[in-house]
Formats: sequence, C-alpha cells, structure tokens
Amino acid sequence: MSRDEMLNKLKSIAEPIVSLTGFSDGVVCDYISSEGYGGFELYDWSDLESYGYDEPDRTWEETDEKELEELINMIDSGHFQPLSSILNSSDFKTNSRVT
Repeated sequence: MSRDEMLNKLKSIAEPIVSLTGFSDGVVCDYISSEGYGGFELYDWSDLESYGYDEPDRTWEETDEKELEELINMIDSGHFQPLSSILNSSDFKTNSRVT
C-alpha cells in the first residue's frame, strides 16, 4: 500500500478508535483519529469522553511509512475499538473511577 493510500485510509476514520491497556497502577488509552494518533493515562473513565482526540500527539504528516503500516495492521487486527462502543458499554457506564 502506498503512503497516499495509507493516509487516505487513516484520514477516513469517522470517529476515534481506542485501545485500553491496564497496568497494576492504572490504564493507558492509545488512540487513532482522522487527525493522527497518541495516548494518555486515564485518571477517571470520564477522561475518555473529554479528551481532545482532534489534537493528536502525532499528526499523519509527521508519521513515517513504517509507523503508518504498523498502525493499519493494528487496526485491521482488531486491536482498536470505536470510542463510542466503549462509551456505550455497560462496564463503562457502571465504573466512574479507573482502578
């Protein structure tokens, strides 16, 4: 896939997609949006709703081809989920603090 094809695919993401990873001391959210990608530590579950996904840590223009390919592979493998599916899940609605 060419760089332009990869960029078109990533820029067409309709809503942020996220991957949550739990550690013994907290939860980290990695995200991909149509603007770029990044990550942040959750202090409270409401952080998922309020984070500025349109102001990514890295924009697509700053990202090299290898990273673009890795991100697309992660998306295609199901590593990321739409943010709305997490926000609408019963687990999210019943937990107010990250533990």
